[in-house]
Amino acid sequence: MYRYSLYGYNIETNIAMPLNTEIKDNDTKSIEFIVKYNKTDIEIDDKLYLEKDVRIYNISFSGSFYIFLNEEKIVCYRNKDILDSVVFSCFVNFIMPYYLQINGCLCLHSSSIVNEQGGLTAIMGDSGSGKSTLVSKLMELNKYKYFSDDILVLLENKCFPSYPYIKNVYENYSWLKDVKSMGTKTEKKILCIKEEKIHNMEARITRVIYLKKEKVDKITKYELFGTDKIIHLIRQIFCINYLTPNEKKEAIEAVSCIVNIPLYIVLIPENNYYENLKEVAAEIEEMIYDVE
Repeated sequence: MYRYSLYGYNIETNIAMPLNTEIKDNDTKSIEFIVKYNKTDIEIDDKLYLEKDVRIYNISFSGSFYIFLNEEKIVCYRNKDILDSVVFSCFVNFIMPYYLQINGCLCLHSSSIVNEQGGLTAIMGDSGSGKSTLVSKLMELNKYKYFSDDILVLLENKCFPSYPYIKNVYENYSWLKDVKSMGTKTEKKILCIKEEKIHNMEARITRVIYLKKEKVDKITKYELFGTDKIIHLIRQIFCINYLTPNEKKEAIEAVSCIVNIPLYIVLIPENNYYENLKEVAAEIEEMIYDVE
């Protein structure tokens, strides 16, 4: 069995993953992730269907995954033609965050960086809004360390580190350790980050930057308050459509742990959007570096 540390949990699994293998102390919660081959569509452990509180999902992700979740174990049945790398991507980007979401954590669709004082800035926005790209631009400044890409896990006011990879179009960044292709149908790459540029401990969230593509002439920033602020945070709850009504209610209530954190909307012109992110990075760099 392989042992990893991810999202504040100790993970024990039967497949190798490109993760830091260091396990935290024994007081850290543990979860088993077992991957099995699905020989036929019918040959799935029937007893798993009958266990109390077990979730069953069939995810189409370059093939079929049958996923069973309970409080102590995640079992994933996959077709033989599905690569370990695809299983890993599905695990860190969907299965584990979903498991955490239904077990008391708040998972937000957000990338993030940490400054020298330990303050975490969450970068939110819809898919394709440039969260990873903006984090990449800011990481070029020596004032910041990587914390998460795409998923931010919170428990009350604590944030837990994710895995040391970021998705982006490859540029010759100084903080890269390795680069891998995400596939033939995309220009994006998996960028592996050097250990000295990773913040691998818990962090506290100090502000939120929310990116939006708009029909505006120039980059515009303003702070959001009240109901609009809460609505924007709720929109970023991970896998909310997969949750039961009670779980949705709990997730929405959990947003209260960050409702007092400043949230800044950044409107970026639709034309030359990604080129404008360089300017966005320059404009917000001083704002997110200083911690009150």
